[in-house]
Amino acid sequence: MIFNQQHTESVNLIESINSNQFLSAGEDNKIIIWNINPLEYVCTLQDTSSYGHFGGISSVEIAFGNHLISADKSGNIIAWLTSSKMISWKISNAHTNSINSLKLSRPTHLASGGDDGYLKVWNWLTSAQLNSIYLGSKLKSFGILGYFQMLLVGLDESKVFINLFYIFFISLL
Repeated sequence: MIFNQQHTESVNLIESINSNQFLSAGEDNKIIIWNINPLEYVCTLQDTSSYGHFGGISSVEIAFGNHLISADKSGNIIAWLTSSKMISWKISNAHTNSINSLKLSRPTHLASGGDDGYLKVWNWLTSAQLNSIYLGSKLKSFGILGYFQMLLVGLDESKVFINLFYIFFISLL
């Protein structure tokens, strides 16, 4: 089934929001929310001013409450209040290159990783950076397994670090 086109450029990711909604995000810097049953457009999250995303949306996390956090290929992170479709805050240049992965842990912590080789931890409620570590290679993906007991990091050059950052992040995650 092909449904009504709302994106004007390539779709980079699709994520489930809940049992009846999903989102799509793309190179057009739009996050579009859809209902599943019936399949229909709900709304678009996009700020076309200089405060919005640039370079395409690369990662999205569904946050606690009515928030959604998105990152782009220009290194910016934005928290959206979905009920009003407005930006709560923006971290400009959170990374110097593309942010490839975002993960939430605990009610207040957000981790981000990107092509600049940094893994960073933020308080997503205040947008304050809590810590960072340089990995020496582009960070392509990471995951937090168990109840924040293990961190898996996938880097460029076919490297995977397992549990390497446990001590570093245990107080933050």
